Amino acid sequence: MYHLVYTSIATNSFSEAELIRLLEKSRATNKGLAISGSVAVFARQIHSSAGR
Repeated sequence: MYHLVYTSIATNSFSEAELIRLLEKSRATNKGLAISGSVAVFARQIHSSAGR
């Protein structure tokens, strides 16, 4: 089993619509790769966790 934690800072703030598009794309990609994950966004900080 693998587990990855990723943190980044966006150069610009995300709108709600942009976050929804990001999550929809991530969910589709992760499903195709049999990866589970989570994303937490606070201000411009993005924290992501994925496992397989």
